[in-house]
Amino acid sequence: MPIHKILLALLAMAIIGTNTTFSKIGLGEFPPLLFSFFRFAFIFPLAFFIPRPKISWGLLISIALSLGGLHIALVNIGLYLGASAATTSFIIQSGSLFAIFFAYLLLKAKPSLYDFIGIALGSIGLILIFSEKNLSCTLISLGFCLTSAIMWGLGYTLVKKANTAALPITMWMSLLISPFLALSSLLIEGGELVLTSITEATLVGWSSVLFSSWASMLGAGGILMYLMRTEAIAKVAPFNMLIPVFGILTSIIWLNEPLSYRMLIGGLWILLGLSVTLIGKPVLDRLRNKPKLV
Repeated sequence: MPIHKILLALLAMAIIGTNTTFSKIGLGEFPPLLFSFFRFAFIFPLAFFIPRPKISWGLLISIALSLGGLHIALVNIGLYLGASAATTSFIIQSGSLFAIFFAYLLLKAKPSLYDFIGIALGSIGLILIFSEKNLSCTLISLGFCLTSAIMWGLGYTLVKKANTAALPITMWMSLLISPFLALSSLLIEGGELVLTSITEATLVGWSSVLFSSWASMLGAGGILMYLMRTEAIAKVAPFNMLIPVFGILTSIIWLNEPLSYRMLIGGLWILLGLSVTLIGKPVLDRLRNKPKLV
């Protein structure tokens, strides 16, 4: 991969990893459903300038609900209820492992031996994280984050099934899910809290929304779409493992969040499982085909 594309991949991973910390900061000023609504509302007007994806309405709505209405909303609820940004970064990575399960169900993609090994290793990591006795957050908050990861796996599989350009899907997903999140926020969080949050939000709060919406969804997302289109997926996918690295660093530096030894080891197990799934076979094949020294 050319050096400029490697730098672009590193930039995208840094933005996505940092986004969890920015979301945590923003959720200090906005309730989670309202924050999720703004994330999509700030970009959905672009959908009026982009043709609707050439897929069925049912599939498009399913993608919007899984990736927008559930993945984004649930992870923000988890963060709002106390899940740390560092731990959340690890848990969300397990979504790639859940995608293997959904790909088998929906796409008839038979998992490989490396997929099963990766799932097993990632499961060990999740067990370690959820069994931490000195959690600084509740199991309920981590449960929301884990459910969000599952929904990411489902949404990613549905996007694969759609087999079309990602940008129109992103724009139209934002258009479809914004009214749902707005109504949910008003009904669940209450009009008074919504109005108070909007009128009392600081520049920091609005900046976190803009970062989450424009920098993460459009900026980093656009970079990834460019890389996926111009390079082999096997070359791009391993960069995803850098996301929790940036998430941990920014959460420790900016939020002063604790990270226990057990949770760190659990996160490393998840990354190990993801590594085996993404690059296990290519690495092993390269080692097998390596010429022997005479």
